[in-house]
Amino acid sequence: MVAGTFRSGTNLVSHLLSSHYQVAPVFNEWFWKHGLPPTSIKSPLPRNVPVILMSKNPFDHNISLYRFWQSKRPELCTGETFSEFIRKKFIVYDNSRNNLDPKYIFQNPTQYWNQYYFSWLNWSEVAGKIAYAKCEDVTRKPEESLSSIESKLRLKRINSMDVELPAVSVGPTPSKKIQQQRIVLAPEDRDFIQSEIDTKIMTDLGY
Repeated sequence: MVAGTFRSGTNLVSHLLSSHYQVAPVFNEWFWKHGLPPTSIKSPLPRNVPVILMSKNPFDHNISLYRFWQSKRPELCTGETFSEFIRKKFIVYDNSRNNLDPKYIFQNPTQYWNQYYFSWLNWSEVAGKIAYAKCEDVTRKPEESLSSIESKLRLKRINSMDVELPAVSVGPTPSKKIQQQRIVLAPEDRDFIQSEIDTKIMTDLGY
C-alpha cells in the first residue's frame, strides 16, 4: 500500500514501483490513502502487505496544497492569498465516490500534516512493515530512494534499469496557469508554518 498526504508523491512512487519491481501498488484497497488511518477495523491491512508512506516537508507541502486546492477543490475557500490559505481551517475529503465518505477538518494545512503523520508514526500494528520516503528525495535521487525502499521491504526488481523519473507528470496536476503562479514564502508565513509544525514528527520523518 502506498499512502501519504495530498501532494506527497504517492502517484509518482506507485508508477516507479510498477515500472521496476515485482509488486502491485494499491492506494485505497482498505482505506483512503490521504485520510487518517481508521480505528479498530477488523482487518486494517493484511499481514503480508507492506506500506510505503510518502511525505513532503511542511513548507513545500503548504505551497503544493494551495495550488492543488485552487485547481481540484475550487468549492472550498482557499482564501484570497497564500498567506490566508495557510492560516485557514482546512477540510480534507475524498471526492471520488460522490462525496459519500467522511470529511475531516483541521485548524490549518500544517495541522493536517501533523495529525496525518502522527497517526502513522504511532500505529504499532504496521511499524514492522512500513518504509518512509520523502518526496524531495524521490524527485532528486529516484534510484537511491527506491533502492532504500527495496532494501527495507525486500522487493524484487523486474529489470536492471536505474530508476528514473517519468518524462511527464504522474497523477492529477493543477493547470499550467496555477502551476506557474509565483508563490513567495514570506518570512511571516514561514514563521507561522514553523510555529505550527510538531518538531518531533519532523525528526521522526527524517527532516
